Amino acid sequence: MNAWNNTTIDEVFLDIVEKLAFMFGDPCDMADMPTGDGLWCRASIRFHGDVSGTVSLSVPEELCLEIAENILGMDMDDVEDELEVGRDSVKEMLNVVCGHVVPVLQGEGSDVWLDVPLLESVSTEECVATAKHDGVTAYNLDGSPVLLGFHLDGK
Repeated sequence: MNAWNNTTIDEVFLDIVEKLAFMFGDPCDMADMPTGDGLWCRASIRFHGDVSGTVSLSVPEELCLEIAENILGMDMDDVEDELEVGRDSVKEMLNVVCGHVVPVLQGEGSDVWLDVPLLESVSTEECVATAKHDGVTAYNLDGSPVLLGFHLDGK
């Protein structure tokens, strides 16, 4: 493994989010973030290669719509099932993040395979509890909390 550290993850994640969804963020302490009471979307994707594991991205449902609007360049009022499109956009964002972060972290020339991203709805309480786990970083993304988790198999 090459440079598996939070600084690399932060730089690549925030760069991808800025370029893909035109959103800006910073790493932060989850305790300092407003979490609200609504549901969150948690997308996860398995990666395989020299190192295998799972990357997850958790965002409040309201943020899904903003991500979709920014990625697609359209108003979600024009979409029949806006939450589904928002959830798909979160999965796509995670897919792009994983496709850029994992090869950097495994090193040049390493083969990496990504599974299809999965999505589930989770409670705010579950997300707050998840934020306390090793390998999970909280971000303030345009004023909304976002959690990015990296978990390596066997660790």
